Amino acid sequence: MTFSPTKTIKLSGRMQRLAKAAHDVEVAASVAMTNLSQRSAIVIGVSSVDLRLIVDGKPEFGERITVQIPVPGNGREMSVEGIVHWAEMRGSEYEVGVFLLGGLPRELRHLQKDPRRQAERYRCWISGRMDWGNTQPDAEGVVINYSHEGMAVKSPTEAAIEELFTFRWNDGKCVRRVAGIALWQIEQNGGFLIGCKLNPRDGFQLAGLNAEHLS
Repeated sequence: MTFSPTKTIKLSGRMQRLAKAAHDVEVAASVAMTNLSQRSAIVIGVSSVDLRLIVDGKPEFGERITVQIPVPGNGREMSVEGIVHWAEMRGSEYEVGVFLLGGLPRELRHLQKDPRRQAERYRCWISGRMDWGNTQPDAEGVVINYSHEGMAVKSPTEAAIEELFTFRWNDGKCVRRVAGIALWQIEQNGGFLIGCKLNPRDGFQLAGLNAEHLS
């Protein structure tokens, strides 16, 4: 994390419109890629462990980037490092999820609109199996979003609330697993939507990150 003089950041009209669509935060920023190129960006989501950005260009999955964000009042900007773990195209721009390697600096905590939310949530579609051990039979499940230490799963089978489980899936290269506890569920479209707590950082395994990315 470093400070540097604030630069003028030019944003396209489309980027500004995307940032204003149902987001609490809208802060102009810039992103330094691994290849040293600079991209315009807008911060649209902030938590203690990650940032959600709109970026003029697509970073590579697992890429380590530097996000430069102006700090109010001192005419300088702060640089924070993170790992790209999620991206969705928005026209000619990309909405990007970035895990902060050093967490959110104190100087940027004013951007966190809801301190109760410890992490941003990211859409996904990951089919796998819920293993409830001896509590009940295994069941199919589809993870529809994940965060730093949580996920939401659609399943045709009712969950065992406050019971431990293992979710396993095949990412095309190997079988991956995360373990957690089911906290809540609601009936939905003939099945159940289950909210789960995972160990810290385990949520990013659902994105495909591994220990090498996060070190």
